[in-house]
Amino acid sequence: MQQSHAQIARFMGSFLCVIGAILSSDAKAAGVDWKYYSAFSYHGEPLLCLYDSSGVEQTDDNNMKVWTKCFAAKLVDEIDMKKFGGQITIAYVKRKNEQYIPPVSRLRDLTDDEKERTSLTEIVSNFNIIMPKLKFYYEIDCRKTQIRSLNIVAERNGEYLSGEGSAIFSKISPETGPAALAALICPPK
Repeated sequence: MQQSHAQIARFMGSFLCVIGAILSSDAKAAGVDWKYYSAFSYHGEPLLCLYDSSGVEQTDDNNMKVWTKCFAAKLVDEIDMKKFGGQITIAYVKRKNEQYIPPVSRLRDLTDDEKERTSLTEIVSNFNIIMPKLKFYYEIDCRKTQIRSLNIVAERNGEYLSGEGSAIFSKISPETGPAALAALICPPK
């Protein structure tokens, strides 16, 4: 049975609408909840670093494992808030109305502007629209205040290079990104 061009066009239009609805309703990356913990400079470029709070794992020996990612700070300012059917704006307004307090505020006082920028950075990270410059899979020994990277992924000229981290733990220096990360994911002492 031969279908008319009009029937095919209607089917394709409906199909594309369904796919668009699925993509826009599930634009947030599934299963992640990125939280800001630190910033640093990488090859002269300021980076913002976040950890996946929903993916923190506790090992049998009570260490903590977590993925982190760092991306160029300037890219947050370049985000089109209308992307994903306005879901970024909706998420941002919802957090603002709920007076969301970023976890990093447990480590230091944030101004209202810093809270808003941190919240926006976390939301944008959850939508996975900024490609990270660096990703680390860390293991933290909370009792000994030590850290090691189990996996490292770095972007270089548009390509990602991956490598194994270190088998050896190193002491976490105070007032560093790893110190902030440990303070946020380790159980209170």
